[in-house]
Amino acid sequence: MRTTRGHSLTELLCTTALFGGLLAIALPAFDGLVEGTRANAVAHRLHAELAMAREAALFGRRPVTFCRSTNQIDCAPVGAWSEGTMTFEDPNRNDRRDPGERLIRATRKADFQGLHLIDHSVRRHIRFRPDGRSAGTNLTLRLCAQDLEPLRLVIINTGGRVRMTGAPRGTARCGTDASPW
Repeated sequence: MRTTRGHSLTELLCTTALFGGLLAIALPAFDGLVEGTRANAVAHRLHAELAMAREAALFGRRPVTFCRSTNQIDCAPVGAWSEGTMTFEDPNRNDRRDPGERLIRATRKADFQGLHLIDHSVRRHIRFRPDGRSAGTNLTLRLCAQDLEPLRLVIINTGGRVRMTGAPRGTARCGTDASPW
């Protein structure tokens, strides 16, 4: 005759409690990993989009404008960059997409995956000149978590070079104007 061997209720409860404890410790770290991966994906896409705008200006020998846009038709004068953006050829340098001006790329709010893209210098647009340089001053865009904790910085210098870095420790939260970034 065969006997079946199993686990007692006490053993199952202890195993379940141990597994629950380990899961409670691991989940917050996993959330940070997911948010970091999302931030990297959005920052890399933004970096590529700005590099593409610069390249379009160089090869097309025309000014190209990158601006905030919620409707992919007009540049928005204020607001977070994460509400949507638009990249277009702007030969008359009026910072508006006129009929006949080629739309290069547009993004929507959903493309930022719940992250915020903020510029504290209140620039209305980023323009790349036909020689690839960026008009205006150096600019730092901060990519922030939903709680406004800075995650990544996207930096455009006057030479048109676009680079990306992690937000250094001690960087002020994205909702404050006292930040050196």
